Amino acid sequence: MKLMTLQWKGATAAARVDGERATVLERFADVGDVLRAGPTSAVAGIDGPVRNGLTTSFEVGLGGGARVGLILRQAVAERR
Repeated sequence: MKLMTLQWKGATAAARVDGERATVLERFADVGDVLRAGPTSAVAGIDGPVRNGLTTSFEVGLGGGARVGLILRQAVAERR
């Protein structure tokens, strides 16, 4: 996981970067705020099956409030 500080229109916000995707961490003004807060969150997720090059993920996060998300992303099927 990588962290970055975004700046736009005179405001800043911390973001978590996963690959090519950035998720804004709304309650943190910059990366320093995230690091000072310490490890206070947990995230769990379940990926669905790959169909037509897409998969769904359901994620739940706790820490500083609760978050629930449904994500649709590109994926390649794997055989086991």
